[in-house]
Amino acid sequence: MTPKPDAEPTQAAETPARLSEDQKTLRKLDLNFRRNKQQDHTSLLDAAAKEFAYAACVNAYWNPEEFSLMWGTPLWKQSSAEQRVLLNQLYWVAYYSQIISAEIATISAWTASDAANSGAVNANISTFVN
Repeated sequence: MTPKPDAEPTQAAETPARLSEDQKTLRKLDLNFRRNKQQDHTSLLDAAAKEFAYAACVNAYWNPEEFSLMWGTPLWKQSSAEQRVLLNQLYWVAYYSQIISAEIATISAWTASDAANSGAVNANISTFVN
């Protein structure tokens, strides 16, 4: 469908130049912040980390067997039961290390890119939170 020649062009909604001026985004950030605080399980994770006893699970699979490093390969088939457990645990460690690294990179990138606006954003968010 072609536009009518005498139709007036529509203007795109103006986007604020700075995050601190975008009230819609600030409301979303505030809602996200409040929900995240409600879902904060840091103390539970800290307690689980303190209670973790490697000796109690040294011989256990930490993931389903098919999620082990080298699963289904000739190396896997030639591995002993103890070696297969280690390959399984190594996969778990590598997988979760990658997740942690990605989260750190995301936070670092956000922090670096928004450092200039952080004072204004924090001031605006605090008006919603307080």
